[in-house]
Amino acid sequence: MYDYISLKALLTTNGITYSEDEEIVNLPLVSNTKSGIFQVSQDPDIDARGNVWYTLDNLMYSTISEDGID
Repeated sequence: MYDYISLKALLTTNGITYSEDEEIVNLPLVSNTKSGIFQVSQDPDIDARGNVWYTLDNLMYSTISEDGID
């Protein structure tokens, strides 16, 4: 694994051209509101519209509060 400076040096040494996008994009904060587990019981089916359908054996989930408590 390389750090930023080592990777740039490696690319330059090997003559690999690259570009860096330094634009800062402010994205909205999104938090998970659900936590859970599920078991897929069959191979997925794909319908004529390309939608993938899964058959689940069981599904258990809970709500996560704003302070992160499950």
